[in-house]
Amino acid sequence: MEKHPWGHLWLGMESVNRDNVFQWVDGTQVADGFSAWAPGEPNLLGQENCGYLYVRGYRKGKWNNNPCELINGLVCQKKK
Repeated sequence: MEKHPWGHLWLGMESVNRDNVFQWVDGTQVADGFSAWAPGEPNLLGQENCGYLYVRGYRKGKWNNNPCELINGLVCQKKK
């Protein structure tokens, strides 16, 4: 299996109003019942409005937020 070149992947979620309430690209709110935010996240420091997934390291599988302008890989939904 080839190692992924990025340390994290964009998840297709963002905080539109910069208020720590994140929604998916289709406009649905990220469910309160499930989240995988890393401890202390999301924190919206500065312009950290987009959510991503750690794919390596001790936070592997956890979510964080960063500025949307950063270059990362991304996760896509496959049509059925």
